[in-house]
Amino acid sequence: MLLAITRFLFPKVCLYCREIHPDKGLLCERCLVGLDLLFPRGRCYTCFRESERRKCLACFKQPSPWYQAGALFSSYSSGTVLLQDPDRFGREIAAFFIIQYIRMRWPLPDAFYVEGDLKPISSYIRKFLPIKRASKRIEYGGKKILYFTKDAAECEIPEFLLGSRIYLLSYTHFD
Repeated sequence: MLLAITRFLFPKVCLYCREIHPDKGLLCERCLVGLDLLFPRGRCYTCFRESERRKCLACFKQPSPWYQAGALFSSYSSGTVLLQDPDRFGREIAAFFIIQYIRMRWPLPDAFYVEGDLKPISSYIRKFLPIKRASKRIEYGGKKILYFTKDAAECEIPEFLLGSRIYLLSYTHFD
């Protein structure tokens, strides 16, 4: 009886669409469908745009600061709701990053770097991957760096990482 009254007064609301739903999860069933990770096949290895070739025409014309790129979700998917609170959803965000890293079939990096607002996921990344976080005190020329960012379009590679092989993994991607 008390549970019924509580649910009536405080209904479960989807974090993404804000509609009331009966599920126990954070998202309603319709928004859960949007949590499908982007599939790496059929995309450019350098910029992750859809392409029939390993490298799209744009990447042939203009060099990229990173070696290879990937992304988790399109910028309009329900997956973006987790980015609103990286402190609260750090473990989930890190898990999605690691799953996509495995799907990309990239080699094990020498270090990883987490950009800006995503700093709370660093401790979770260390639990999933046996590598250290990149430090300004170490020279990374030629080494493999796994770089996590919210959006590749707004990504600025720090100076101490220039010259390294950067595998950029972006949370959102705009096709």
